[in-house]
Amino acid sequence: MTTGPRETAVVLLTQRPDPGQVAFLAGMAVQGYDLFAVADDPAAAPLAPPLTLLHPADAACEAAGFVDLNPFITRRKRPARVSAWERGLYAFAVADRRHGHVWFVEEDVFIPTLDTLARIDDRHGAADILSDARIVSPEGDRSSWGWYRHVPEDILPPPWAWSMVCAVRLSRRLLDLVRDLLARHPELAPHPDGTPRHFFIEYLFHILALHHGLAAVAAPELRGVLFRHAWSAEEMLPGRLYHPVKDLVLQATWRARLDALAGPA
Repeated sequence: MTTGPRETAVVLLTQRPDPGQVAFLAGMAVQGYDLFAVADDPAAAPLAPPLTLLHPADAACEAAGFVDLNPFITRRKRPARVSAWERGLYAFAVADRRHGHVWFVEEDVFIPTLDTLARIDDRHGAADILSDARIVSPEGDRSSWGWYRHVPEDILPPPWAWSMVCAVRLSRRLLDLVRDLLARHPELAPHPDGTPRHFFIEYLFHILALHHGLAAVAAPELRGVLFRHAWSAEEMLPGRLYHPVKDLVLQATWRARLDALAGPA
């Protein structure tokens, strides 16, 4: 059984949508995707179809517990506790539950071609998570990864797991689990030693999947989603995603190069 893109949303997570990136994503409409951008800047201008711009209010996200899920960003935004990640997850776990699967893609993820995501979807079917390689800690070893010290172990006991999720596809079942967990625990008290606790996205999805027997696939096409790497044009393959590529003009240049190498359709 496979799941095609026609029941799938693609969500760009950004501070403010870049016109060139928006124009590229609009081309994915021919693949049957519903296309969205979630902006962290409330002043971002509305987008023309086929993209829809979303900016859920901080208060709505906070009331549903969608806070500090990406503390890399929110700890720099204090007193705000909501970023594009929290807004995007709230939008598709709570406000709009139509889609069977949702791709969440940060703006500095390089998508080489218009059909890259569709090919990944076709290959991997109905998995609940498509991500970079998942690293599992059956016993919950806090020393194995720095961010494990923030896990609320009383709520999420081992086994634990994590992966990079700068580009990740989540199923409706998993998004519902995220919604329900956050509704039960909208606030997290610090650990007894004062260490803050977060439902951090890099472990949250995978721990919930482990606990509920959901299917997580470490997709080879997402192996290029790394924390830090200086990518070069020579490394680019049209069927894979790459992170980080923060220069959006460079992203467009690389796409044109790949198109030229591919030749006439």
